[in-house]
Amino acid sequence: MANILTQIVGRKEILVFHPSMVNELDIPPGASSSRINDIFISPLRNNGFSAILEPGDALYIPPLWPHATKPLTPNVGVNLFWKSFKDEVYDRGKDVYGNKDLTGYTEGRKLVERIVRGFKDVDGDTREFYIKRLVAELEEKLP
Repeated sequence: MANILTQIVGRKEILVFHPSMVNELDIPPGASSSRINDIFISPLRNNGFSAILEPGDALYIPPLWPHATKPLTPNVGVNLFWKSFKDEVYDRGKDVYGNKDLTGYTEGRKLVERIVRGFKDVDGDTREFYIKRLVAELEEKLP
C-alpha cells in the first residue's frame, strides 16, 4: 500500500527501490521481504534511492516500491498506510505492515501451482513451448 513514513525521533537511513527490482531483490512470490541478508552492504544498494531521515522528515513511499530502513541512532518513526483500491480488490486477512496482496495475485499463484503440476511430467522443450503460449495469451488478454 501507499505509505508516508514520518521520522519522529533519531535518524535512520532508508533505501527505496523501483518495483521492477522485485526479482533482483530476491523477494519470493507471496512474500514481502527480501532474502538478502543486509541490502545496505549489497551491490544492489546502488540501484535504489537513498536518504537519511531526521526528526520531522516525511517520505512518501508509493505502493509496491520495496524499501529497507537502517537505524543510525535510537529512533521512532510512524507509518501511515492507505489503500489504492476498494477493499474487495485486496486479499482477505490481517495486514499490519501494509503489504496485503491483491486477490488477483493470490488467486493467480494458486493457478500457477496447478499449471506447474500439469507440466511436471513433460520434457523441457514441450513445457517451454506451452508456457510461452500461456504467457502470450495472458499478456494478450490483459488491457
